[in-house]
Amino acid sequence: MKLFPFCFGLLLAAFSTTTLSAQYKLTPNQLADIPLAVMPLQDNDALLAAELAARKPGRANTFGVSLPAKIRPTNSGIWTTEAGREVWRQRIQSPGAKTLNLGFSEFVLPVGAELYLLTPDEKLGPFTPADNDDHQQLWTPIVAGDELIVELRVPKSNKDLVRLYLTNVNHDFEGVSKSLSQSCNLDVVCGDADGWPIVDKYRDIIRSVAAYTLNGIDQCTGFLVNNVNNDGKPFFMTANHCSVTASSGPAVVAYWN
Repeated sequence: MKLFPFCFGLLLAAFSTTTLSAQYKLTPNQLADIPLAVMPLQDNDALLAAELAARKPGRANTFGVSLPAKIRPTNSGIWTTEAGREVWRQRIQSPGAKTLNLGFSEFVLPVGAELYLLTPDEKLGPFTPADNDDHQQLWTPIVAGDELIVELRVPKSNKDLVRLYLTNVNHDFEGVSKSLSQSCNLDVVCGDADGWPIVDKYRDIIRSVAAYTLNGIDQCTGFLVNNVNNDGKPFFMTANHCSVTASSGPAVVAYWN
């Protein structure tokens, strides 16, 4: 097992423009004006077949492929002014993806800025200056579907202070979910109703367990532990074969409960 200090870092098929705009809460004209970045087409069946053939004990499961991008508010998307704030939007599509998640290699938001991921079914965010970290990265949770909109809202006075660089669009070829328990694990959502009454005795301990993605394409599990100083410093224990290192730690996105 590997023990490391844990920093909590934290899509659409083809719809008509009218349907999309209603679900995104944008007018058809607003949606039509947002530039669309389309990732290279992936062969989900071939990728999954290769992954299943390579799976074995002592190896993290891979559910996706990372597609490089070079998207900044200064070179992509569209800026508008809405209710006195500057708003930047960029549509991103990876055709056929089961889910998407994003990796920002540069993420520094100024005071008052908010970042959202929009899909027809959910709105993730806001990510705010509270999510700024020394490593200046942000890796997002997964969202369903193969298209999303990145939306940045920032006070006009702080627009030039935004530092945002999207470099990884992570395409899920398998269909991973936020319940990432693997075949060798007893899923903590089980209980008496599922034939596992023993689990219900440990609900307080279960809260320490997290499934997580790494680099937007691999999946593993682990749990929080205290230390001998008993001071509550958040250490997280996971298997060595999951390959979490000091450099990849910022790309851990954990799912609790």
